[in-house]
Amino acid sequence: MNLLEWFEHHFREDWANYPKCCLFAVETEAYIRQQRKIKHEEWVMLLSKESMKDVLKLHNCQVTFTKKDGTKRVMQCTLRSDVIVPYEKKTDRTKIDNPDLIAVWDLEANAWRSFQFSSVIDFIVSEKQ
Repeated sequence: MNLLEWFEHHFREDWANYPKCCLFAVETEAYIRQQRKIKHEEWVMLLSKESMKDVLKLHNCQVTFTKKDGTKRVMQCTLRSDVIVPYEKKTDRTKIDNPDLIAVWDLEANAWRSFQFSSVIDFIVSEKQ
């Protein structure tokens, strides 16, 4: 049984959510996309917010998303524990919880940034840990 057959056998009912179920699927993305004839844009749409955060905890990633003002932003970011700096609250302001928001460590700004999960255009693993 090859890798593609294994995935299809184990995640037949939940194919769209298999990255969430099995993190190493990210490392076989190219193979699976090639075998299933899935475009990269379609692959990105298969990722759940939780699976994206799981990948960010292990890798540096390049995330392309649409900002609130409508402009496109490309950010190199991560959630790797050996890179991030603990968040320090600087004001007494309370934030409203937004379930669509993902907070990440911006590798170029060396600061915490966030983006709306629903605004993600592209998500690429740029460096393995």
